[in-house]
Amino acid sequence: FLPLVVVAMLLEPMRVASFKLAEAYMQGASDVFAPVAQTLNEATWVPELFHLWFLNYLVWIVALTLPLVALLERLWPTGWRPQGWARRWVERPWQALLVVGGVNTAWWLGFDWLEVHTDGSWLPDPMMLVYYWGCYLMGWLVYSARPDLSGLREHGATMLGLGLAMATAKGLCMVPLFEQDWDPSQPFPDALAWIRPVIAALGATGAVALSMGLAGVFLRAAGEESRRWRTLSDGSYWIYVVHMLLVGPVAAPLVGLPVPAPLLSIVAIVAVFLLCWWSYLALVRWTAIGAFFNGRRYASPTRLRSLGALVGLGIAWTLLGVALHESRAAQPQGSPWRDGRSAEDLLVDYTVQDPYMQEPPGVPEVRLDRCIGVDDYVLCPDEATWHGAVLACKALGAVFVSLPTQAEADRLEGIVAALTEQPMLISLSDGVEEGRWVWLDGSELAYSPWAPGEPNNYGGPEGCATINYEGNNGWHDFPCEVQLGFICEQRAP
Repeated sequence: FLPLVVVAMLLEPMRVASFKLAEAYMQGASDVFAPVAQTLNEATWVPELFHLWFLNYLVWIVALTLPLVALLERLWPTGWRPQGWARRWVERPWQALLVVGGVNTAWWLGFDWLEVHTDGSWLPDPMMLVYYWGCYLMGWLVYSARPDLSGLREHGATMLGLGLAMATAKGLCMVPLFEQDWDPSQPFPDALAWIRPVIAALGATGAVALSMGLAGVFLRAAGEESRRWRTLSDGSYWIYVVHMLLVGPVAAPLVGLPVPAPLLSIVAIVAVFLLCWWSYLALVRWTAIGAFFNGRRYASPTRLRSLGALVGLGIAWTLLGVALHESRAAQPQGSPWRDGRSAEDLLVDYTVQDPYMQEPPGVPEVRLDRCIGVDDYVLCPDEATWHGAVLACKALGAVFVSLPTQAEADRLEGIVAALTEQPMLISLSDGVEEGRWVWLDGSELAYSPWAPGEPNNYGGPEGCATINYEGNNGWHDFPCEVQLGFICEQRAP
């Protein structure tokens, strides 16, 4: 539990700061570390769990399982009948796939799931907790039954391939939904209702096949008693956490190079993995940090060699980044608008002032030099939170935009859709009273501009509103801490 709390408190602010560093670098900022310091200074140090949600669920599940196991062992000290069932199933892996895959499919169909759900809040969702608890209990049954796993080892690779094939087939079945810009928060299209059970069956059974296949492959490799495999397994927790802090800064120098994007992606992935791996061997595995992550310290005979490799790659990548940053800063910035075109070309029927200010005021964490004026509006493509947008509009001598009528909303939506494919923030919020949407000036929303199924607090609290989400198909609610472009309106003289 303690590693979860510590990592959860530190990881998200540091991850956001690392991407701010990458963003400032790619924009050619003279001081790329300024937004990092600003982000860490204003960070919420007990955020939602985001990528660590599964560890939180594991803590809850273990807390629920321990007393249950103690009770079962007291009631049936010589064994529990379901343990025999689990033993027989696992020793016949294809039968286990049919049984567990069928149960999983029934759950997905019964609760209208199309994917495995996640939840970043500290207090688990009851339905998800029951689902993952059931999965954990099945794992405990298998472990306590002590089955012969030779069949799983033998067929693991085949099951893994089957799981990948099912996942691919599920993705292909989802294509018609993507073509209709369907959102999971919206009702399922009636015309495609027939495909829903197919998607659920492929997803649910494929997830079981992937899990069993990976387990079989792992058992086969681990059974070879390879020290490298064991070391990689021990380091997986560290690699998972640290790679989130490195992926942005490592990839940033490669963006825009005249090299095929797939090749650049491979280079970035390899570099991130090597930095994580060598840092684990050199600085973590044999130290107190390793004991914190793995429960104990392990010998690391290659730590000095790994330290040299880590320092060498770090210096080389830093020098590459510095050299490319100087050339990037010397180049003129491209247009942030659709297809790299100018705002004047995209809005020929409007009065455009680009930039809105030649020397805009400084606002923490918000870039204002690319804001443009369009008639009475000021549109800023660079990202800010909802509260940051309030301050930025004020600094520009404007106010965060309110749209009291449907006609005004339609006009602004047309302008934004012509300029960009990205969503943009407006001042509408239900932060004071849930479900009561009001503008910054205190007036209530007087019409219904929402997309189907919106607002919905999808995945957690969403107290702010955006327009132009996925092609101007209605407004969407968003978390107020998410950073997006925003729109101001000029004050009347």
